[in-house]
Amino acid sequence: MTTSLSRNLVMLPARTEELTRLLGSVGRVLRHRAEPVDDAAETGSRVTVPNTIVLSGEAGIGKTTLLETFVDKLKGMPDPPTVVEATCSTPVAGHDIGEVEALAPWMNIVAQLGGEAGEAQFHGRTLVGKLALAWVRCIPVVGDVIESAADTALILKGNERMRSSKFSGTGPAGSGVGNQEQMFRQCINLLRAIAKSRPLVVIIDDMHWADTSSTNLLFTAARELQNAPIAFVPAYRPDEASTSRGGAGHPIVEIIGELGRYSLVETIPLSVMDAAGLNVLLRARYGQYEDEPDFERWLRSVSAGNPLFITQYLSTLEEDGTIDRRTGHVGPGYRAVAVPPTARAVIAERLRRLDDETLELLRYASVEGETFSTLLLAKISEVGRLAMLRLLRRAESDHRIIKSLGKQTVYGSETTLYRFDHELIRQTLYESLGEEEREVVHEAMLDVLVAEAEKLRESGEMIRELGPRIAAHA
Repeated sequence: MTTSLSRNLVMLPARTEELTRLLGSVGRVLRHRAEPVDDAAETGSRVTVPNTIVLSGEAGIGKTTLLETFVDKLKGMPDPPTVVEATCSTPVAGHDIGEVEALAPWMNIVAQLGGEAGEAQFHGRTLVGKLALAWVRCIPVVGDVIESAADTALILKGNERMRSSKFSGTGPAGSGVGNQEQMFRQCINLLRAIAKSRPLVVIIDDMHWADTSSTNLLFTAARELQNAPIAFVPAYRPDEASTSRGGAGHPIVEIIGELGRYSLVETIPLSVMDAAGLNVLLRARYGQYEDEPDFERWLRSVSAGNPLFITQYLSTLEEDGTIDRRTGHVGPGYRAVAVPPTARAVIAERLRRLDDETLELLRYASVEGETFSTLLLAKISEVGRLAMLRLLRRAESDHRIIKSLGKQTVYGSETTLYRFDHELIRQTLYESLGEEEREVVHEAMLDVLVAEAEKLRESGEMIRELGPRIAAHA
């Protein structure tokens, strides 16, 4: 789960509330199920406490950094639980990682359970060899040795049914439904056995990239282990999950909904940083910082409150010598700072998921400004009005690229206004237009605004906002 980027970020002071809530929720799971429970009598008679605590938020919002701090807190407890962490792999060449390596995060988890040092290592490896034979190759170095010994024992016992549960090839999933069911059963039995000696916390980051089998295993484990002292902590990006797999959506969305039906899930959303949070961050980063309201407003605007963007902007300003590393005093010219590459990469990834028709429509909308109207967009776009509204609705609900501000009277007419979710989104879309394209769109918008101004002049009305808009496009 740890990345060089996330390790460069300190735990944000503004995330204290989310960290406290996460620790409290996981603590309730482990305490609630601390008493031994007879496996044969797990009937769910206890009060249901959600055993799956989901962290959700956009890229750069601070999920991974929060999880790292969470793990440090758990390990620092007087009697810490066993903690295992995994991160789902980034899609390769546009394909879900599951097409290349199924159950990858769970392989990592089993490897950690069977690979800890000292007595725990021997105990974990023994349990893997005993309960999860199909996963034994996940254990580093000694996995093949354990598997060979287990194979010999199975041959001697003539247990061909168990032998058939072994996987073939490079991935643990096997090729049939039976194999996957056996894989799931063995992993769940292993988790339950590990948790009998010490409570267990399973963390999986970037679940929006998980293969389908990994997502299904999370659901099955959460259902079947709801009476065990085990807490599952997956993290994902809702915007990416809702638009992945060609728009069909990632199964993690459905899985969270299903777990919710059984009262087994709690979601902790990480929101953007507000003005108070930003001020706390600046005071923590710069020991002698004194409030600079104009700078703080600008920083929140260009970053849209995204903590990663904020820290990257501050680092860039420090490197340029525009901000004092000790006092946080900001010199002139900070508004001209270059957009950090990390921020551009995040925005580019969000736009990449748009279909060509929606992308082109939003490029034209970006010419009007951070706020744009369906009035102007309908008159310059080649898309029909109904199709345009459909594309805008999807850009808002599925991709979270824009946000509707509702119907308002602008330019003397009633129209629906939209605002880009982030100024960097608008800027990136605008810059992706060719120079001549921008000129053509500006000219088309100018013609529409001039025509509107003429109509208003004839009716004796004066609209103050038209003058600056006309000047901008001219």
